[in-house]
Amino acid sequence: MDSIKDVAAIAVRNDLTVFETSKVLYCLTAVGLLRSGDQEKIRLRRFFREFAELMCRSTLPWRDPPDNGGCEIQVNQHCAHLPIRFEMGRIQDETDPALKTEELADLYRMFLSTQYAVIKEWFGEERVQRAFDRVLRQLSPGLQEVFGKYHFKGVVGSNRK
Repeated sequence: MDSIKDVAAIAVRNDLTVFETSKVLYCLTAVGLLRSGDQEKIRLRRFFREFAELMCRSTLPWRDPPDNGGCEIQVNQHCAHLPIRFEMGRIQDETDPALKTEELADLYRMFLSTQYAVIKEWFGEERVQRAFDRVLRQLSPGLQEVFGKYHFKGVVGSNRK
């Protein structure tokens, strides 16, 4: 379990109904093979995935052609040392589940800082800042709270001249 997908997503992926999936998850939990995760880490992971993917999508109107994935490729190249990458506009997060929450936040800040810098290089300072502000406003209040708590504003600050 990756703590991101909901029961419906797991059901679809496994060609099961939501009821069947819920039953399986309940049984796995009852016998101790599945347990609930660290809720703070889950919120951090959800924030990161949503933020990075929304930033990626925000560049679509500026791409020529629109399906040009060069920006994501460059982010992946700069972040090759991290267990995180873009794959067709979606985040693939293979970070170690045993990482402490603050260590995970550090990795996510590195990735988002790189993403910000690459978007800035490709599309300019004004566009990346506008995209960043728009993405932040799109997040739920709970995820905006994660943004503040783990100091993700520094992603922008470390890229300003």
